[in-house]
Amino acid sequence: MRSTDLPEVRALPLFESMAEANFEQLMQAAYLQIFPAQLELIKEGEPADFLYVVIDGCVELYASWNGHETVMEMVRPLGTFILAAVLKDAIYLKSGRTSQRSRLLLIPAAFPAILAGLKIGWAFAWRTLIAAELVFGASARQGGLGWHIFEARAQLETATVFSGLLVVIVIGLLVESVIFRAIEARTVNRWGMQR
Repeated sequence: MRSTDLPEVRALPLFESMAEANFEQLMQAAYLQIFPAQLELIKEGEPADFLYVVIDGCVELYASWNGHETVMEMVRPLGTFILAAVLKDAIYLKSGRTSQRSRLLLIPAAFPAILAGLKIGWAFAWRTLIAAELVFGASARQGGLGWHIFEARAQLETATVFSGLLVVIVIGLLVESVIFRAIEARTVNRWGMQR
């Protein structure tokens, strides 16, 4: 995207509360394009490749059956379309074309998958960290939460072991429900891409 277009996109209600670093990263792969009227943008049955945001103009979403077309929806400025296909990495269930000269922001469909991958990666890293502390913290006689649980187990302090496990669970749930939910609320949920 051209750097001259960034301030206008940044001012959109969709992105105004997004952290600057996240916005810059998202816009690195995005395009702001002008399309002529009656240009087919997406075709039902094809895989989703972009999240579309209408900046100016209008896009009609339609379905075809038995040689006939039916307009299902008209997407106007600041509306997004075909979000479920993008989120689920599925095919388009509708076709879409510009009904007039339109300016669209195209965001690659990979963002929801990247966010899901970050959540899975974080969960795996958290479990690995605790496991590593159980092994290496115990051998070094110092460490963090994993070592604390290991020591309590060795001294048969069952209540302390379970309290340590509870702390591990609570930290995991807090990161999931506070950090990742906040990111989702400011991005995929706000864009209408939630499951």
